[in-house]
Amino acid sequence: MWYRPKEPYEPWKILESEFPKDSYIESQLKFILKYAVLAPSTFNVQPWLFSISKNKIIVRPDFNRTLRTSDKDNRLLYISLGCAIKNLEIAAEYFGFSLKREFVESMSMTIIELSFQKNGRKISKPLINAIKNRLTNRNPYEPRLLPKSLLEGIKQVGDREGLSILILTGKSIKREITSLVEKGDMIMWNDKEFKEEHLRWVRHNLTTQHDGMPAYSVGIPLIASFFAEFAIKYLPYAKIQSRKNKFLLSTTPYFVFILSKNHDKETWVKVGE
Repeated sequence: MWYRPKEPYEPWKILESEFPKDSYIESQLKFILKYAVLAPSTFNVQPWLFSISKNKIIVRPDFNRTLRTSDKDNRLLYISLGCAIKNLEIAAEYFGFSLKREFVESMSMTIIELSFQKNGRKISKPLINAIKNRLTNRNPYEPRLLPKSLLEGIKQVGDREGLSILILTGKSIKREITSLVEKGDMIMWNDKEFKEEHLRWVRHNLTTQHDGMPAYSVGIPLIASFFAEFAIKYLPYAKIQSRKNKFLLSTTPYFVFILSKNHDKETWVKVGE
């Protein structure tokens, strides 16, 4: 059986106290899946499918939700699967499960099989709360620096086989990155196919749909959100978006990059984690 959230915003309202601790493992894994679907994905397309079989959750890509223009090789799709799997791991450990994973090639796609075993040990609550509190911030950042110990901790978290984290700061670096982003914005937003794909996932601010991006998430107010499609289609949106991103980058104190040695589906999943 496949699971997908039914009501918009309802999936964020998870109560740990409702975990069915005295029920069958299938019911417990179904509850844990509530955390998986809160993972981030490009345009909030939610490109995943989950199935439960005894003590296993099988994670596979939903190719009906691919971004054929902006993610032609499905790299972002598999990164999103990795994000969902990490949420599953955090939730599983909180509720006393250990988790093993296996990558399986099936019909030209990579499937991830997750096996769960009860061990009775729980991790701390802040991690599981962070899943529900996570959001994408497209607003200006505060002009303050982070402690060096925190930056080093971030690097260490990302230091695993084939992966590393690079943190850059400084005015010259900021200028170079801003220049690259400006060029990228002009290329993307002058591409008709990219704009059409983007529009398929933009929602007005009163949307009842469970996927896509409400316009307020990119700073568009209620009334204007009903005209977002017109603005993207007929206004010089490439210049508008480029100016906006240039301003946001000017307030960004750090740029964090996840680096990988390999370029394959399994690596992309690990990047997402």
